[in-house]
Amino acid sequence: MCGQGPIYPPPDGADQGLWLPPGGDLGRQRLLTDRTSLALLMFVFAGIAIGLLRTDTRFAGAPKWYWMEKLCWGADADVVVAGDSRVYRGIDPAAFQGAQSIARNFGFSSAKFTREYVEHAASLLSPKGQRVLVLGITPFSLCRVNGGNNGYQQAQRDLARLRLPVQLARAFEEWETLFQPVSVDAGFGRAGRVRALTNDYVQVFHENGWVESDRIVADPIASGLAIVRQDFPEGAAPSLDLQVLLNCVRSLDDRGVRVIGFRPPLPPDVAVLEDALGHLDYSELAEQFRMAGGSWVNVDWTGLRSYDGSHLDGVSAAELSKRLAEHITRERSQRRHGSSSD
Repeated sequence: MCGQGPIYPPPDGADQGLWLPPGGDLGRQRLLTDRTSLALLMFVFAGIAIGLLRTDTRFAGAPKWYWMEKLCWGADADVVVAGDSRVYRGIDPAAFQGAQSIARNFGFSSAKFTREYVEHAASLLSPKGQRVLVLGITPFSLCRVNGGNNGYQQAQRDLARLRLPVQLARAFEEWETLFQPVSVDAGFGRAGRVRALTNDYVQVFHENGWVESDRIVADPIASGLAIVRQDFPEGAAPSLDLQVLLNCVRSLDDRGVRVIGFRPPLPPDVAVLEDALGHLDYSELAEQFRMAGGSWVNVDWTGLRSYDGSHLDGVSAAELSKRLAEHITRERSQRRHGSSSD
């Protein structure tokens, strides 16, 4: 047989074990390597598919990929909501969406209304859309001295250090959820919203940027008062940076962006303490907001519930979102009516 190398017959006997010809079976090694690579690729692609296709993911903690994904959003939204944790937990953008529109919640933990942050939020608005930017303003979001853990800046640092696509990081993290689900710690209340059964957070991270939240707190009002005292120690007047925000509102109004401001609602007792320690006069702010070209909406606390005296649960978040959406619709109708009368 022309070109064929030496043939090494296998040893006799059934007890000789696995027999490899001299030099090893490179063909078998290659086959095993190919199978391992194929299995790894299948795992990676399956993970990416889960990351891309799954919505409303549950985590006991806050996954890093969630906040990094917000930074990767494009300019495709009609309505964008921005603010700190009272916003990202308290506003469901789905209330602002229509059949042909997109809305996103660009809120981050302890976010500050710096020029960079406001401009980034506005950059997510589609040039051909309604171009509505809704800002949930708290004293903490305007405070320069008490920086806290700014989630927007932290997400920027995490994204800069990331050495793989965000979708892949999300897929790996969601694999852990498949094997250690936290949904067993949650019940469902009216309207199908998530309800906590323990003191641990129950959080549903929605694709639109809203984190539906709940937990069992023995005394929510006492908890809310403690949060305010922690943010604003008595006797230390905070340094609020209103001009940066107002300048952003003027600039955006000149570019045709409708800017709507509101105060995320709080239990009355907590709101009174925050007014005293936070030194933010909302009546004056509302007037300055309007003079800068924006509009202001006052949201009533009636019918809402805060699980910790500071943040709304899922049902109340949906109700607040509905009220804000109705205000946006009324304002749009009034503008159209006013322009048609001119």
